[in-house]
Amino acid sequence: MSAELSASGLVGGHRFTRVRLAPYTRAAIQVAVAAGIAVTVGDVRSGTHFYWALLAVFIIFMGTSNAGEQVNKGLLRVLRTLVGISVGDGLAHAVGPHHPDWTIIVVLVSMFFAISLMKVSSFT
Repeated sequence: MSAELSASGLVGGHRFTRVRLAPYTRAAIQVAVAAGIAVTVGDVRSGTHFYWALLAVFIIFMGTSNAGEQVNKGLLRVLRTLVGISVGDGLAHAVGPHHPDWTIIVVLVSMFFAISLMKVSSFT
């Protein structure tokens, strides 16, 4: 719907004066701006791992068609990351570095759940 309004130039039934862009052009500009910001902030935060911020931008923009979906997907990604960090930290402390057998089991079970939940959530 936002793509149709953007191309038609109508807002609230009135024409407005702005540049009308095709949806794919608008999306390309949005991704480029977001990627630039992500690389800049990621480089400031961790110069050797800035690419994680860039990867997050591309994942968030995949399969979304408007700003609401992008914000929702981004917030869910942050929330899920925080939950994953908490669970992973708890498991790491529970297993400890001196139990390699349990570490392997935890890694394999975690990978199983990560792959299963990725298919369930459809990258959202």
